[in-house]
Amino acid sequence: MTAHPWPRMLAAATGVHARLHEIEPAIHAPTRPRPPADAASLLAFEHEAGHALPPGYRAFLLAADGWEHCYLRMSVFGLAELRGGGPWSRAQELLRAYRDEEVLEHLGVEAHEVVPVAAGQRLHLVLAHRADTDRAGEVMWIDAGALVGCYEDFRSWFADLAWRKYRVLSRVEAGRAQGRGE
Repeated sequence: MTAHPWPRMLAAATGVHARLHEIEPAIHAPTRPRPPADAASLLAFEHEAGHALPPGYRAFLLAADGWEHCYLRMSVFGLAELRGGGPWSRAQELLRAYRDEEVLEHLGVEAHEVVPVAAGQRLHLVLAHRADTDRAGEVMWIDAGALVGCYEDFRSWFADLAWRKYRVLSRVEAGRAQGRGE
């Protein structure tokens, strides 16, 4: 996969999201990535948490400190969520449920090895392996107890998310064109 710098990747995803909101405002919230976190805030959080954030996720936070409702009401966490705000409690509920239902065990993961980095109003949970594990930075996307995908790092997961957003937009626009008889 070709490496894309975060600003370019975020700009592309933001453009697709804006177009989706324009076409389907009831489905796609009018949101944008938040401004970047600063390095001092990240270091302070890592000190509070007692561990470093996964490197790819940390790089994302330095470009955008989260993105609320970025994909079908799923939010990518920033420092506010990591400190317990927004959908953090939902992510913790899903993490416990997936642990109790042995979903994590089936995936070869212990709950203490991962940090939730995104969650949605449904059963979406995205987990990144903590920086102090053998699988540091790897990302897993789980929905309804099933693995949606495994990614080598956070950027690869976000690129897949952006591609999914683009595919949704393509289908929506094709449906609109067909409805207009084009």
